[in-house]
Amino acid sequence: RPEVVADDRDALDPDRPLLLIVEDDARYARLMCDLAHEQGFQVLVAMRGADALSLVRDYRPTAISLDVFLPDMLGWTVLSKLKQDA
Repeated sequence: RPEVVADDRDALDPDRPLLLIVEDDARYARLMCDLAHEQGFQVLVAMRGADALSLVRDYRPTAISLDVFLPDMLGWTVLSKLKQDA
């Protein structure tokens, strides 16, 4: 079972930028969260491509950091699906 990385989804401020981090390495995802927070971003974390696509639809993030190799699909596939669904 994949490790869960805490994010800001339970306390989002609509006036602050939101970064979706799509990363299956929990340590790297936590590092990215810390760096994003230092730059003023709120963060959401997805560890699978399908979860990322769902979060994009639900939260409409300002920006996305996308890993290329995910457990369920390639990051390139996620990117392609995002481009097809404006």
